[in-house]
Amino acid sequence: MDWVAVVAVATLVGGLGFGALLAVFCLGMSATVRRSLEEVSSRQIQSIRQLSEAQAQQQRQLQEARLQIQALTQANRHLAEQIRTLGERVGDVGGPPAPSARDRTLH
Repeated sequence: MDWVAVVAVATLVGGLGFGALLAVFCLGMSATVRRSLEEVSSRQIQSIRQLSEAQAQQQRQLQEARLQIQALTQANRHLAEQIRTLGERVGDVGGPPAPSARDRTLH
């Protein structure tokens, strides 16, 4: 019976040792996984921040472009009004008629 007790104790000690080794391995793996997830989430947060900044910059540029378009549109209207006024003034003077495309001389 002594040898059965020795085998049982050895099996028990081996099982406990294996369980302890497995527990240490699992703790190490969970720490590695946790660290990896923290790194990935940190990178994602940084990417989100950069994308938000880029989007804000694009919004500012879009607003500036809209303001420039609006200013150019107003300048175009103003110039069109000046050209119309000038055309009326030239028409009122009664000067010589403007040459047509047929009347041009090639040199």
